[in-house]
Amino acid sequence: MPLVSQQNRAPDPIPSGQGADLPLRRLVFRAMATQCEVQYTAPGGNAQASAFEKAAEGWVHAFEAKYSRFQPGSIVSRINDASGREWVPVDAETEGLLSMCDTLHFMTRGILDPSALPLIRIWNWKATPPVIPDRAAIAEALRLVGWSKVRREPGKVFLPEKGMALDFGGFGKEYAVDIVALIAKDHGIVDSLVDFGHDLRATGAPPGKPAWHIGLEDPKSPGKTWASVGLRNKSIASSGDYIRSFLIDGKRYGHIIDPRTGWPVANGCTQSTVIADTCLQAGMLSTSAFISGVTAGLELIRSCPGAEGIILRPADSSIMSHQPDLLEAETTYSGRFRGRLLIALVAAAVAVAFSGCSTTQAVRVKPWQREYLADSTMDPNRDPLGSAMMDHVYFSREAAEGGKGVGGAGCGCN
Repeated sequence: MPLVSQQNRAPDPIPSGQGADLPLRRLVFRAMATQCEVQYTAPGGNAQASAFEKAAEGWVHAFEAKYSRFQPGSIVSRINDASGREWVPVDAETEGLLSMCDTLHFMTRGILDPSALPLIRIWNWKATPPVIPDRAAIAEALRLVGWSKVRREPGKVFLPEKGMALDFGGFGKEYAVDIVALIAKDHGIVDSLVDFGHDLRATGAPPGKPAWHIGLEDPKSPGKTWASVGLRNKSIASSGDYIRSFLIDGKRYGHIIDPRTGWPVANGCTQSTVIADTCLQAGMLSTSAFISGVTAGLELIRSCPGAEGIILRPADSSIMSHQPDLLEAETTYSGRFRGRLLIALVAAAVAVAFSGCSTTQAVRVKPWQREYLADSTMDPNRDPLGSAMMDHVYFSREAAEGGKGVGGAGCGCN
């Protein structure tokens, strides 16, 4: 279980959420092919809540209509339909998103590529029966992929080869989470948890609690958790292919495609989870780390100051096994930040702490320990690991259903 942490100082006392007597409200709707939920408090009452909900849901639906490749009239669909034929005019907002694609592509070293749609189309994990594309089809799709091939000029964009296509699905949901969190802030809401398909951004805390309680989904038992965190003023996202996949001749093919090779990721990782300042950054890093594998993935996470990350993989590195018998831990430092890893082994009471640079050690957790830990619970009003808790996150080996409940949510693969 490689992990990167860039925080080493003792935390300040954490206050509870504003207004312990305020009701925790929920806004739930469906958009971008997933459930969208916002938990929040509204000190201004029903008028404030109504204004926020209308603005938040309205923005999300407008964003989806404008940028989803599944919407025939969206700007993305118009750009894709015009590939190899003509330039497409774009507005300032779209130019901003395309510029953001430049940044994401650069920061992930080419792994997050918005032009990878030709590859996504030929790997249809929903097909019945599933089919593995032949090498010629993969090669042809790869020929059409490459963010550097996309031509842009002020106010317009052009895909120079027919068949090229863009897809903002690799970051659109996370970007929307961040925008809704900002909409909440603009409406005077200081305590909110925005959860779009288990990509989350936490601001403040729920009423009477020190943090939002987030469960981390267990890859070997989807719907259950292997740990949980208490989060405030940070975002969290996980990536994995343990749910959306298909089997052929005993080999599993996941839905996450490496745009550099054209094939589904098969590096032995089962899940990567990242905590960062924004959901966009957390999602970008979790997906890229998962595709990169343990060594390169950790390096990518630690290259972003303030980001925390963990990668799960089976003991034997087999993509067919999800039994985490061997948990591996690695810590590093980045710039002025110093890494520290804390692993709770028995009811979050026994911690093994590593600090320094490039330290690697394996900790074997026996089956009875895993069962004990799975039955433990995290008291959100205390620090489960003592004074070594990071200032924005509690960490606990806890498996209460998805960390849900009052002020809770689950973080799983996407």
